[in-house]
Amino acid sequence: MDSYQTNVLFLSHEETDMARFLKDYAQMDKTRAGKMMASVSKVLAYTAQQRLTLRTPLLRLHNEIETFRHRAVTDTLLTVKRMETARTEYRGSILWLKDASVQLDPEKQLEKFRRVQSQVKSSKTEYDRLKSDVIQKIDLLTASRWYITIFIYLFFEFVSCFFSVICIHIH
Repeated sequence: MDSYQTNVLFLSHEETDMARFLKDYAQMDKTRAGKMMASVSKVLAYTAQQRLTLRTPLLRLHNEIETFRHRAVTDTLLTVKRMETARTEYRGSILWLKDASVQLDPEKQLEKFRRVQSQVKSSKTEYDRLKSDVIQKIDLLTASRWYITIFIYLFFEFVSCFFSVICIHIH
């Protein structure tokens, strides 16, 4: 992105220099060619200025995409991994409960069965909480991705309209 920004800046400066060059020679040439050089110099100066104004939205877009990639996606991945761990613990506690219920001696092991039941309940609660978090984060990722996509679409639609208008004015 830095290379692109540098190249846009360089191109804008080159267009500005070319516009000055054409303007200077247009002032010396009083023929129709001089008028055309003056018109082209105005267009070049304007496009150079507009090219510089495009740098800010492009930088904003780049920052939003990087934030999306590095923060939102990474955070969601960590939450998914925690949910998978909680799911494994929950399934393990269910198997433990099954074993405890098969070997249940009502007089001697009722307390152990209640402890296992409590463990299943707490692991189920944690798993459900993390599952809900994952669903919410995935929904937010989807909404963010759509926001970025719409922003890109509108931005490039604006740019294409802008340059098509300039092309129409040149002809």
